[in-house]
Amino acid sequence: MNRQRLFGQDSDFLGWLRQQCGILDSKAGFAATDVDFISHAFKTFDKDVPGVRTRSRQAMQMIEVKTRGGTLTSSQLDTYWKYHFITFTGEPKRMCGCEMHHFGVSILKLSNTTPLNSESIEWGRFASVNSRNDIRWTQIDIDQLAKLIAAVMHPDTFEVFTND
Repeated sequence: MNRQRLFGQDSDFLGWLRQQCGILDSKAGFAATDVDFISHAFKTFDKDVPGVRTRSRQAMQMIEVKTRGGTLTSSQLDTYWKYHFITFTGEPKRMCGCEMHHFGVSILKLSNTTPLNSESIEWGRFASVNSRNDIRWTQIDIDQLAKLIAAVMHPDTFEVFTND
């Protein structure tokens, strides 16, 4: 069974994919979801040089955006929860001469369509490897959201990364 979009339009490719019986079919054991965006902070604050951004420490995360107070579908919940725990590194990995942090999956829930017209902005993080339904929600403001997306703020602890 292919689930239809509730809001917006598919790209031509995703529209085609939804029509293909046997490819995107939960009865056949296959699920696919489009990704809202992946943030990659390729220049972050250098640990040793105050106020300077360098490529020596980089951070990435996948962010799923839910507007109008939307929630994850059961399929998205299962897929994003598993993806979160296989990608979230906790400790940085050395790659191409830099520290690479991957913060897994974050969920942004807006009460309307943008941060500016929403009364409520919530930041969600999977809290347990044992339960996909264990999402820790935190009410945030627009300033925090900008810092979270830019990897200036840790997505779990809300600690601001700085070297000043």
